[in-house]
Amino acid sequence: MADEWRCDEGLRAATVRALEELAGRSLDGSLAGPFRIGIDSIPIRCGVYIVYDTTERCVYVGKAASPVDARRVETRILKEHLANLQKRDAFDHAYVLPVRDPTSPDTLLKLEGWVSLHLRPRLTRRSPRVRRSA
Repeated sequence: MADEWRCDEGLRAATVRALEELAGRSLDGSLAGPFRIGIDSIPIRCGVYIVYDTTERCVYVGKAASPVDARRVETRILKEHLANLQKRDAFDHAYVLPVRDPTSPDTLLKLEGWVSLHLRPRLTRRSPRVRRSA
């Protein structure tokens, strides 16, 4: 029964704060979710999405942006990632760091890199390289 689903503890408050701090001035609101993959609508056009499995392990971090598709994050997850059987089996729910539209592609790429570095997702093969500023 769909109403019985719940994400056990959700993300720890310290993790949420850290992710929102990484987004800085680009953040548009607060961390959104959890969204059940393939069940819940994700009405976010621009952001970094963080996908978890049923055991609350981070399995994937990605980004999506579109000036016209109001559900770009959902479209990216459903159409581009779930064709991969390994991801389909692992993806359970997602959180999204919504970013201001328009955010430069470089800023979105760096944010994806910092989030990946922080959470170390199991199925993300290549994360953008990020450097600490001096």
